[in-house]
Amino acid sequence: MDFSLRRVNALFIKELKDFFQNPNVLVMYMLPIMFAVLYGKMMGTRIPKVYSLEVCLLLSLTTVGCSSAACLIAEEKEKNTLRTLMLSPLSPIEFLTGKSLISLLSCMVSSLIVFFIVNPPNVNLFLYIIISLISSITIIILGLLIGLLCKSQLETGIASTPIIMILMLVPMFCGINSVLKSIANFCFTYHALAAIYKISEGKGFLDLKYNLLNIFVWLIVSLFLLVFVYKKVRLDK
Repeated sequence: MDFSLRRVNALFIKELKDFFQNPNVLVMYMLPIMFAVLYGKMMGTRIPKVYSLEVCLLLSLTTVGCSSAACLIAEEKEKNTLRTLMLSPLSPIEFLTGKSLISLLSCMVSSLIVFFIVNPPNVNLFLYIIISLISSITIIILGLLIGLLCKSQLETGIASTPIIMILMLVPMFCGINSVLKSIANFCFTYHALAAIYKISEGKGFLDLKYNLLNIFVWLIVSLFLLVFVYKKVRLDK
């Protein structure tokens, strides 16, 4: 089946409407922006700007990226419309692209908003966008995977919480001991923050190769798992 931009666009418009009608997703979207105002403006110079940006980016990735993508899939299940979509002429790549575009767009907008609110010195915006983009794609794929495996938004929230906690808290507190540091080295969110810290020190794109490689490995593995689970769920229907 040929890839159809028209079908993807139709699904994207539907997702856009669902996005603004889902209060859970809207609350998640506001969280990183609220923290950016708190850390970037209200705290002043008491918290380093780069650290504030890292925390807000983590929130943007985990709440806007992962949780919103999972919730939108789970909402389809609760409305009994997911089966209809999966049995429609949409190909797997069209379905997954259409479902993830709104989460990717909202995640990138959130990441840019927190960047300009925090206004960190010496952080290259172009490199920041690259890091945010590939990290957002990776975590959205994980969110879609969670959504497909869960039956409701409540179950999605329960299932995604430990994953979000690991991806968010382990990188934040990895300096406490060597065990957390070892675990953090496997988390792509840790490498996203490490890359941002490097560019704040004036490092270039080539200095980020190990961090970007880790993120790309997560992206590829997550994508294969998503396609496998999608096909299995579709056949089960």
